[in-house]
Amino acid sequence: MEGPNGIGLSPDGARCTCPSRPLLLDQQLTDEERMVRDSESRYAQERLQPRILEAFRNETADPSIFREMGGLGLLGTSFPAEYDGAGFNYVC
Repeated sequence: MEGPNGIGLSPDGARCTCPSRPLLLDQQLTDEERMVRDSESRYAQERLQPRILEAFRNETADPSIFREMGGLGLLGTSFPAEYDGAGFNYVC
C-alpha cells in the first residue's frame, strides 16, 4: 500500500514500511526547523567534527567549542523563548 508522497504503508495503512525512515520525522518539521537543522548539520560536519576528532585522539577537551556553539545560538534551542531559547522541538 502506498501513502502520500509515495510512502510505503502497511496493508492496514497504520504504519510506515520504510526501513530507512520509520518515523518520517522530516515531514514533521516546519520550513524554519529544516533550515535550522541543515545549518547546524553543516556546522557539525565542517567545523565541529574535525575538532572533536582531534580532541578524542589527544584525549583533551576544547572548552572553546561550547563558547562558539553558544555564540551561534546552538545551545538551548529547545528551551522556550522566555528562557532565552529558540523554542524549537527536539526533532529539529
